[in-house]
Amino acid sequence: MKSSRPFSKSKKKKRWTLKLSDHFSKRDFVCRCGKCNQLVKVSLGLVGGLEWLREKLGQRITILKGYMCADAVDQHRSLRRNFYHMGVAAQIKLETGDQFYELLKTALSIPEFKGIGIHIETHVLHLDTRKSPERLIWIEKNDEVTPITEADIDSYFTIQSQPIS
Repeated sequence: MKSSRPFSKSKKKKRWTLKLSDHFSKRDFVCRCGKCNQLVKVSLGLVGGLEWLREKLGQRITILKGYMCADAVDQHRSLRRNFYHMGVAAQIKLETGDQFYELLKTALSIPEFKGIGIHIETHVLHLDTRKSPERLIWIEKNDEVTPITEADIDSYFTIQSQPIS
């Protein structure tokens, strides 16, 4: 006996997923304040840039900070525009942690990253995809922020005699 339903074949339902790209998911970018129930807002341009960075490096990238909710931003007393709250910034580190200079140089080769902050002591990079015609690069060391140019990076690391590993 034939089914009276014209569309009796069941279609596979799409599974809801947290995956944003081949190597990143929404879990990587959630707010970690502990109060907002792990909200997340992330730019796919940022995810694409990070995916490209991972591909060029051939290594896993750990996202230390992604989206920050309004409460988390207030807690940090950020007076300027907060790119984490806008969903266009991330703080990253290589899982191995011993190739910081290579991570930095590779990030500089990706034009989508318009803001690059270099945290010297912790070997962490801030990367963002802000809407800006020019790239901004800065170094954070001993709680001081120093703007630099791309041409200054090699000499800064040489002058400072910082171990890159």
